[in-house]
Amino acid sequence: MPADPRQLLHILEDLQHFIGDWTRTLGSVVADAGGAVQMAMNVANDLAAAARAQQDAANDMVQRAAQMRSRAAQALQVAQAALARAQQAVAQAQASLQRAQQMQQEWAARRSSAQNELDAASTELRAAMQTAQSCARDLASAREKMLAPQATLASARGSLASASAALAAAAAAPGYTDQNGVYHGPNTGPQLAALSYAQAAVAQAQAQVAAAQAVIDAAQGRLDMAQQWANLTQARVESAQGRVKMCEGKLAEAASLIAQAQSLLNAAMSARATAEQAVARANASMSAAAVATQQAAEAKARADASAAAASLVSNAAQALGSASHAFHGLSGSQGEAAARALGEVTKILEQLLRFDSSVSL
Repeated sequence: MPADPRQLLHILEDLQHFIGDWTRTLGSVVADAGGAVQMAMNVANDLAAAARAQQDAANDMVQRAAQMRSRAAQALQVAQAALARAQQAVAQAQASLQRAQQMQQEWAARRSSAQNELDAASTELRAAMQTAQSCARDLASAREKMLAPQATLASARGSLASASAALAAAAAAPGYTDQNGVYHGPNTGPQLAALSYAQAAVAQAQAQVAAAQAVIDAAQGRLDMAQQWANLTQARVESAQGRVKMCEGKLAEAASLIAQAQSLLNAAMSARATAEQAVARANASMSAAAVATQQAAEAKARADASAAAASLVSNAAQALGSASHAFHGLSGSQGEAAARALGEVTKILEQLLRFDSSVSL
Protein backbone atom coordinates (compact mmCIF):
# COMPACT_ATOMS: atom_id res chain seq x y z
CA MET A 1 0.00 0.00 0.00
CA PRO A 2 1.50 3.32 -0.97
CA ALA A 3 2.48 5.68 1.89
CA ASP A 4 0.36 8.66 2.60
CA PRO A 5 2.18 11.84 1.57
CA ARG A 6 0.83 13.48 4.67
CA GLN A 7 2.50 10.90 6.84
CA LEU A 8 5.70 11.47 4.93
CA LEU A 9 5.29 15.19 5.45
CA HIS A 10 4.91 14.65 9.17
CA ILE A 11 7.99 12.45 9.12
CA LEU A 12 9.80 15.08 7.13
CA GLU A 13 8.82 17.74 9.64
CA ASP A 14 10.17 15.56 12.45
CA LEU A 15 13.30 15.01 10.42
CA GLN A 16 13.63 18.76 9.91
CA HIS A 17 13.31 19.30 13.64
CA PHE A 18 15.92 16.58 14.24
CA ILE A 19 18.29 18.05 11.67
CA GLY A 20 17.75 21.50 13.19
CA ASP A 21 18.55 20.16 16.66
CA TRP A 22 21.53 18.28 15.29
CA THR A 23 22.73 21.41 13.48
CA ARG A 24 22.37 23.49 16.67
CA THR A 25 24.18 20.79 18.62
CA LEU A 26 26.97 20.77 16.06
CA GLY A 27 27.11 24.56 16.28
CA SER A 28 27.33 24.39 20.08
CA VAL A 29 30.03 21.73 19.85
CA VAL A 30 31.89 23.81 17.30
CA ALA A 31 31.56 26.87 19.56
CA ASP A 32 32.74 24.89 22.60
CA ALA A 33 35.61 23.50 20.55
CA GLY A 34 36.55 27.01 19.48
CA GLY A 35 36.47 28.16 23.11
CA ALA A 36 38.56 25.19 24.13
CA VAL A 37 40.99 25.94 21.35
CA GLN A 38 41.20 29.58 22.45
CA MET A 39 41.65 28.50 26.06
CA ALA A 40 44.33 26.02 25.03
CA MET A 41 46.09 28.72 23.03
CA ASN A 42 45.87 31.10 26.03
CA VAL A 43 47.23 28.40 28.33
CA ALA A 44 49.97 27.66 25.81
CA ASN A 45 50.85 31.36 25.61
CA ASP A 46 50.85 31.66 29.42
CA LEU A 47 52.99 28.55 29.72
CA ALA A 48 55.38 29.86 27.08
CA ALA A 49 55.62 33.25 28.83
CA ALA A 50 56.15 31.55 32.21
CA ALA A 51 58.74 29.23 30.65
CA ARG A 52 60.57 32.18 29.13
CA ALA A 53 60.48 33.96 32.50
CA GLN A 54 61.79 30.80 34.19
CA GLN A 55 64.49 30.45 31.55
CA ASP A 56 65.50 34.09 32.01
CA ALA A 57 65.55 33.63 35.79
CA ALA A 58 67.46 30.35 35.42
CA ASN A 59 69.98 31.94 33.06
CA ASP A 60 70.39 34.80 35.54
CA MET A 61 70.85 32.25 38.32
CA VAL A 62 73.44 30.39 36.21
CA GLN A 63 75.28 33.65 35.51
CA ARG A 64 75.21 34.71 39.17
CA ALA A 65 76.32 31.23 40.23
CA ALA A 66 79.21 31.39 37.76
CA GLN A 67 80.19 34.82 39.09
CA MET A 68 79.85 33.55 42.64
CA ARG A 69 81.98 30.51 41.79
CA SER A 70 84.60 32.72 40.13
CA ARG A 71 84.74 35.11 43.11
CA ALA A 72 84.88 32.17 45.52
CA ALA A 73 87.69 30.59 43.52
CA GLN A 74 89.63 33.87 43.53
CA ALA A 75 89.01 34.29 47.26
CA LEU A 76 90.14 30.71 47.86
CA GLN A 77 93.28 31.27 45.81
CA VAL A 78 94.08 34.47 47.71
CA ALA A 79 93.33 32.80 51.06
CA GLN A 80 95.47 29.78 50.18
CA ALA A 81 98.34 32.06 49.14
CA ALA A 82 97.97 34.00 52.40
CA LEU A 83 97.90 30.72 54.32
CA ALA A 84 101.05 29.53 52.54
CA ARG A 85 102.79 32.80 53.40
CA ALA A 86 101.58 32.58 57.00
CA GLN A 87 102.78 28.97 57.28
CA GLN A 88 106.15 29.99 55.86
CA ALA A 89 106.30 32.86 58.36
CA VAL A 90 105.45 30.44 61.19
CA ALA A 91 108.18 28.06 60.03
CA GLN A 92 110.70 30.92 59.81
CA ALA A 93 109.70 32.24 63.22
CA GLN A 94 109.97 28.75 64.73
CA ALA A 95 113.40 28.31 63.13
CA SER A 96 114.48 31.72 64.48
CA LEU A 97 113.15 30.81 67.91
CA GLN A 98 114.97 27.48 67.83
CA ARG A 99 118.21 29.17 66.76
CA ALA A 100 117.84 31.75 69.52
CA GLN A 101 117.10 29.04 72.09
CA GLN A 102 120.06 27.01 70.84
CA MET A 103 122.22 30.13 71.08
CA GLN A 104 120.96 30.67 74.62
CA GLN A 105 121.78 27.09 75.56
CA GLU A 106 125.26 27.30 74.01
CA TRP A 107 126.10 30.57 75.76
CA ALA A 108 124.61 29.30 79.00
CA ALA A 109 126.96 26.30 78.77
CA ARG A 110 129.88 28.62 77.95
CA ARG A 111 128.95 30.91 80.85
CA SER A 112 128.79 27.91 83.17
CA SER A 113 132.25 26.82 81.97
CA ALA A 114 133.61 30.36 82.33
CA GLN A 115 132.05 30.68 85.79
CA ASN A 116 133.59 27.38 86.83
CA GLU A 117 136.95 28.56 85.53
CA LEU A 118 136.47 31.88 87.35
CA ASP A 119 135.61 30.12 90.58
CA ALA A 120 138.63 27.84 90.23
CA ALA A 121 140.93 30.75 89.33
CA SER A 122 139.55 32.81 92.22
CA THR A 123 140.18 29.94 94.62
CA GLU A 124 143.68 29.51 93.23
CA LEU A 125 144.27 33.28 93.42
CA ARG A 126 143.32 33.30 97.07
CA ALA A 127 145.74 30.41 97.64
CA ALA A 128 148.48 32.22 95.68
CA MET A 129 147.91 35.42 97.61
CA GLN A 130 147.98 33.53 100.88
CA THR A 131 151.20 31.84 99.77
CA ALA A 132 152.65 35.21 98.73
CA GLN A 133 151.70 36.71 102.07
CA SER A 134 153.29 33.77 103.86
CA CYS A 135 156.43 34.15 101.73
CA ALA A 136 156.44 37.87 102.43
CA ARG A 137 156.25 37.16 106.15
CA ASP A 138 159.07 34.62 105.81
CA LEU A 139 161.13 37.17 103.88
CA ALA A 140 160.48 39.80 106.49
CA SER A 141 161.45 37.34 109.21
CA ALA A 142 164.58 36.34 107.30
CA ARG A 143 165.51 40.00 106.83
CA GLU A 144 164.90 40.60 110.51
CA LYS A 145 167.10 37.66 111.35
CA MET A 146 169.76 39.09 109.04
CA LEU A 147 170.19 42.08 111.35
CA ALA A 148 172.04 40.10 114.06
CA PRO A 149 174.61 38.49 111.69
CA GLN A 150 175.07 41.86 110.02
CA ALA A 151 175.66 43.48 113.41
CA THR A 152 178.03 40.68 114.37
CA LEU A 153 179.84 41.06 111.04
CA ALA A 154 180.09 44.79 111.54
CA SER A 155 181.44 44.26 115.05
CA ALA A 156 183.86 41.61 113.81
CA ARG A 157 185.00 43.91 111.05
CA GLY A 158 185.50 46.63 113.62
CA SER A 159 187.54 44.28 115.78
CA LEU A 160 189.49 43.25 112.68
CA ALA A 161 190.22 46.85 111.89
CA SER A 162 191.32 47.48 115.46
CA ALA A 163 193.50 44.36 115.42
CA SER A 164 194.98 45.43 112.11
CA ALA A 165 195.67 48.88 113.47
CA ALA A 166 197.17 47.44 116.63
CA LEU A 167 199.33 45.11 114.55
CA ALA A 168 200.45 47.98 112.37
CA ALA A 169 201.26 50.08 115.42
CA ALA A 170 203.10 47.21 117.00
CA ALA A 171 205.02 46.55 113.82
CA ALA A 172 205.97 50.21 113.62
CA ALA A 173 207.38 50.24 117.15
CA PRO A 174 211.23 50.24 117.45
CA GLY A 175 213.00 46.95 118.15
CA TYR A 176 215.96 46.46 120.55
CA THR A 177 219.42 44.84 120.51
CA ASP A 178 220.20 42.41 123.24
CA GLN A 179 223.44 42.06 125.10
CA ASN A 180 224.69 39.74 122.60
CA GLY A 181 224.26 42.40 120.02
CA VAL A 182 221.35 40.68 118.32
CA TYR A 183 218.61 42.97 117.07
CA HIS A 184 215.12 42.09 117.94
CA GLY A 185 212.16 43.56 116.16
CA PRO A 186 208.96 44.68 117.93
CA ASN A 187 206.83 41.98 119.57
CA THR A 188 203.64 41.74 117.48
CA GLY A 189 202.51 38.32 118.70
CA PRO A 190 199.58 39.47 120.74
CA GLN A 191 198.47 41.73 117.90
CA LEU A 192 198.81 38.85 115.40
CA ALA A 193 196.81 36.64 117.71
CA ALA A 194 194.18 39.36 118.08
CA LEU A 195 194.21 39.90 114.33
CA SER A 196 193.79 36.20 113.69
CA TYR A 197 190.94 36.03 116.17
CA ALA A 198 189.35 39.07 114.57
CA GLN A 199 189.69 37.55 111.11
CA ALA A 200 188.14 34.34 112.34
CA ALA A 201 185.32 36.31 113.92
CA VAL A 202 184.79 38.20 110.64
CA ALA A 203 184.78 34.98 108.68
CA GLN A 204 182.33 33.44 111.09
CA ALA A 205 180.12 36.54 110.94
CA GLN A 206 180.33 36.56 107.15
CA ALA A 207 179.27 32.90 107.11
CA GLN A 208 176.33 33.75 109.33
CA VAL A 209 175.44 36.67 107.10
CA ALA A 210 175.77 34.46 104.03
CA ALA A 211 173.55 31.83 105.66
CA ALA A 212 171.01 34.48 106.57
CA GLN A 213 171.27 35.92 103.05
CA ALA A 214 170.65 32.44 101.64
CA VAL A 215 167.52 32.24 103.78
CA ILE A 216 166.51 35.69 102.54
CA ASP A 217 167.20 34.75 98.93
CA ALA A 218 165.20 31.53 99.32
CA ALA A 219 162.34 33.47 100.89
CA GLN A 220 162.59 36.09 98.15
CA GLY A 221 162.53 33.32 95.52
CA ARG A 222 159.48 31.77 97.07
CA LEU A 223 157.85 35.20 97.30
CA ASP A 224 158.68 35.92 93.66
CA MET A 225 157.23 32.57 92.60
CA ALA A 226 154.14 33.17 94.74
CA GLN A 227 153.73 36.66 93.27
CA GLN A 228 154.22 35.29 89.76
CA TRP A 229 151.67 32.59 90.51
CA ALA A 230 149.31 35.21 91.90
CA ASN A 231 149.84 37.41 88.82
CA LEU A 232 149.16 34.52 86.45
CA THR A 233 146.13 33.51 88.47
CA GLN A 234 144.94 37.11 88.54
CA ALA A 235 145.23 37.16 84.74
CA ARG A 236 143.18 33.95 84.59
CA VAL A 237 140.60 35.49 86.92
CA GLU A 238 140.36 38.60 84.77
CA SER A 239 140.13 36.50 81.61
CA ALA A 240 137.41 34.32 83.17
CA GLN A 241 135.59 37.43 84.35
CA GLY A 242 135.75 38.80 80.82
CA ARG A 243 134.39 35.53 79.45
CA VAL A 244 131.59 35.48 82.02
CA LYS A 245 130.70 39.06 81.18
CA MET A 246 130.75 38.31 77.45
CA CYS A 247 128.59 35.22 77.99
CA GLU A 248 126.14 37.24 80.04
CA GLY A 249 125.96 39.78 77.23
CA LYS A 250 125.34 37.00 74.70
CA LEU A 251 122.71 35.48 77.00
CA ALA A 252 120.97 38.85 77.20
CA GLU A 253 121.15 39.11 73.41
CA ALA A 254 119.77 35.58 73.08
CA ALA A 255 116.94 36.41 75.50
CA SER A 256 116.11 39.46 73.39
CA LEU A 257 116.19 37.37 70.23
CA ILE A 258 113.97 34.76 71.88
CA ALA A 259 111.46 37.44 72.88
CA GLN A 260 111.48 38.87 69.34
CA ALA A 261 111.18 35.41 67.77
CA GLN A 262 108.36 34.50 70.15
CA SER A 263 106.56 37.73 69.27
CA LEU A 264 107.04 37.02 65.56
CA LEU A 265 105.87 33.45 66.08
CA ASN A 266 102.74 34.62 67.90
CA ALA A 267 102.01 37.12 65.12
CA ALA A 268 102.65 34.47 62.44
CA MET A 269 100.42 31.95 64.22
CA SER A 270 97.68 34.57 64.51
CA ALA A 271 98.08 35.34 60.80
CA ARG A 272 97.96 31.61 60.04
CA ALA A 273 94.77 31.23 62.08
CA THR A 274 93.25 34.18 60.23
CA ALA A 275 94.34 32.68 56.89
CA GLU A 276 92.89 29.29 57.86
CA GLN A 277 89.60 30.99 58.70
CA ALA A 278 89.73 32.77 55.34
CA VAL A 279 90.37 29.45 53.59
CA ALA A 280 87.47 27.90 55.49
CA ARG A 281 85.21 30.79 54.48
CA ALA A 282 86.43 30.51 50.87
CA ASN A 283 85.74 26.75 50.91
CA ALA A 284 82.29 27.47 52.32
CA SER A 285 81.79 30.00 49.53
CA MET A 286 82.92 27.38 47.02
CA SER A 287 80.44 24.91 48.50
CA ALA A 288 77.71 27.54 48.40
CA ALA A 289 78.67 28.37 44.82
CA ALA A 290 78.52 24.66 43.94
CA VAL A 291 75.07 24.42 45.53
CA ALA A 292 73.99 27.58 43.71
CA THR A 293 75.37 26.16 40.46
CA GLN A 294 73.48 22.91 41.01
CA GLN A 295 70.30 24.79 41.89
CA ALA A 296 70.74 27.01 38.83
CA ALA A 297 71.24 23.94 36.65
CA GLU A 298 68.15 22.33 38.15
CA ALA A 299 66.18 25.55 37.65
CA LYS A 300 67.40 25.76 34.07
CA ALA A 301 66.45 22.13 33.54
CA ARG A 302 62.98 22.84 34.98
CA ALA A 303 62.70 25.96 32.81
CA ASP A 304 63.72 24.00 29.73
CA ALA A 305 61.19 21.30 30.68
CA SER A 306 58.53 23.99 31.11
CA ALA A 307 59.47 25.46 27.73
CA ALA A 308 59.26 22.01 26.18
CA ALA A 309 55.88 21.43 27.85
CA ALA A 310 54.68 24.84 26.69
CA SER A 311 55.81 23.99 23.17
CA LEU A 312 53.92 20.68 23.37
CA VAL A 313 50.81 22.47 24.65
CA SER A 314 51.15 25.08 21.88
CA ASN A 315 51.52 22.35 19.27
CA ALA A 316 48.53 20.54 20.74
CA ALA A 317 46.51 23.78 20.73
CA GLN A 318 47.46 24.43 17.11
CA ALA A 319 46.51 20.87 16.22
CA LEU A 320 43.23 21.30 18.14
CA GLY A 321 42.61 24.57 16.30
CA SER A 322 43.22 22.92 12.96
CA ALA A 323 40.90 20.08 13.92
CA SER A 324 38.29 22.57 15.16
CA HIS A 325 38.41 24.47 11.88
CA ALA A 326 38.14 21.22 9.97
CA PHE A 327 35.26 20.11 12.18
CA HIS A 328 33.55 23.48 11.78
CA GLY A 329 33.88 23.23 8.01
CA LEU A 330 32.62 19.65 8.06
CA SER A 331 29.63 20.46 10.24
CA GLY A 332 28.73 23.45 8.08
CA SER A 333 28.89 21.47 4.85
CA GLN A 334 26.92 18.61 6.36
CA GLY A 335 24.20 21.03 7.64
CA GLU A 336 23.95 22.74 4.29
CA ALA A 337 23.73 19.38 2.45
CA ALA A 338 21.06 18.14 4.85
CA ALA A 339 19.12 21.37 4.44
CA ARG A 340 19.30 21.12 0.64
CA ALA A 341 18.25 17.49 0.75
CA LEU A 342 15.37 18.28 3.08
CA GLY A 343 14.36 21.14 0.81
CA GLU A 344 14.27 18.87 -2.20
CA VAL A 345 12.32 16.25 -0.28
CA THR A 346 9.90 18.92 0.93
CA LYS A 347 9.35 20.14 -2.59
CA ILE A 348 8.71 16.61 -3.74
CA LEU A 349 6.24 16.00 -0.88
CA GLU A 350 4.46 19.24 -1.55
CA GLN A 351 4.14 18.27 -5.20
CA LEU A 352 2.84 14.88 -4.10
CA LEU A 353 0.33 16.56 -1.79
CA ARG A 354 -0.86 18.86 -4.58
CA PHE A 355 -1.03 15.94 -6.95
CA ASP A 356 -2.91 13.92 -4.39
CA SER A 357 -5.41 16.71 -3.81
CA SER A 358 -6.11 17.07 -7.54
CA VAL A 359 -6.67 13.37 -7.87
CA SER A 360 -9.14 13.30 -5.00
CA LEU A 361 -11.19 16.06 -6.53
